[in-house]
Amino acid sequence: MAELQELIAHLGDSVQKLFGVFGIAGQRLVNNTKASFGGRLARIMRGLGAALGIFKNLGKGIEESDTQGKISPNEPRGVREEIPDASDDEDATTGQASATEWGKKARKRQRTMLKKMIDAEEKRLQDLQDDEEDKDIEQYLVG
Repeated sequence: MAELQELIAHLGDSVQKLFGVFGIAGQRLVNNTKASFGGRLARIMRGLGAALGIFKNLGKGIEESDTQGKISPNEPRGVREEIPDASDDEDATTGQASATEWGKKARKRQRTMLKKMIDAEEKRLQDLQDDEEDKDIEQYLVG
């Protein structure tokens, strides 16, 4: 009976140590997670705040430039040129093609070329198949 009590006491101590190990492992997991993500999270939040601040300032700059008028890319370099409007040129509509007509001839040439290539390949395959059939027939006639 005394041995059974000692065994139960030993089992209790072992279970208690096991829970202690799990507790330590859990605490270390929590501490490591906080340490690894804590520094990164603060750094991410600072970067996000800086990016939002920059974006907000850029938005203000864009709004101010929109109120001042359109700026061409060459104006900061000191080159200012006036581009005539389409309304100034009366012959502009007759001399230019619309965007849907650009490359129309090239697309047509490409389609005809592709059709010719496909037809040539089909003809070649048909000739090969006819030659195979002729060989089969010749084999039965000669054999």
